[in-house]
Amino acid sequence: MSAAKPLQGIELINCARANAKLGLETATWQCGYGDDPQLFLQNLQFACHRIGIDIEHLKIGRFDRRTTNRS
Repeated sequence: MSAAKPLQGIELINCARANAKLGLETATWQCGYGDDPQLFLQNLQFACHRIGIDIEHLKIGRFDRRTTNRS
């Protein structure tokens, strides 16, 4: 079940980690960002920066804009 509203902060980071292996599109949806992966990635980067961690350290770096299933 996806979040009712876009997650922020540590909740967003935890959701992104939990869904990283499923790909960008699924993680974007599950974390409450619908079909807006750019906003998802922007807010994820901001959340990580705010608590002083690197996305790569969390192994969230698997997200790649090219992994979406859209044509």
